[in-house]
This record gives sequence, C-alpha cells and structure tokens, in this order.
Amino acid sequence: MATIHLILAFAAVLGTFTHWLKSKWTGETVGNPIDYLIANPWSTLAMVGTTFAAVGALIGTGAVDNVTYSAAFWIGFATGYTTDNAFNKGPNK
Repeated sequence: MATIHLILAFAAVLGTFTHWLKSKWTGETVGNPIDYLIANPWSTLAMVGTTFAAVGALIGTGAVDNVTYSAAFWIGFATGYTTDNAFNKGPNK
C-alpha cells in the first residue's frame, strides 16, 4: 500500500513538471522550472497546498488503497497537472 502512495506523490510532481513543459513548448512561459515556480510565489503556494491536500485526501480516505499502480500514477499525474494549471502562472514572454 505504501508503494501506491509513493507512486501517487511522484506522479503529482511529474504532472506539475509536465504542465510547465507544455507551457514552455506553447510559449506561455519563459525560463526554467525554478523561474516558473518563483515568479508568483503565492500562486505556487496555492498550487502546492492544493496538491498536498488532494493527495492527502486520496490517501487519507483510502480512495487509492485498492487501485492498480497505473491507476495510482494517472490519478496523481492528473492531480499535479490540473492544480498547476489552475493556480500557477509562471513568467510570461
């Protein structure tokens, strides 16, 4: 069960990074991932807090206890990607 939780958390971080990568490729942001995260610290704090809360809720309620590894990965990935998309706005061109 702990493996599922680690996969979920890792995938959330990967989802956040993938959203930055998409923003970089489409020209929505400039700079590296660190610049992206520190450009708007309150947005980053909201994104990190929401991601932690969502992942914590999934683990705490047992919602991911009986899912496959791939399902846990995609749930975590979607959580990280969507919270970054909703809250974090990096430096623009």
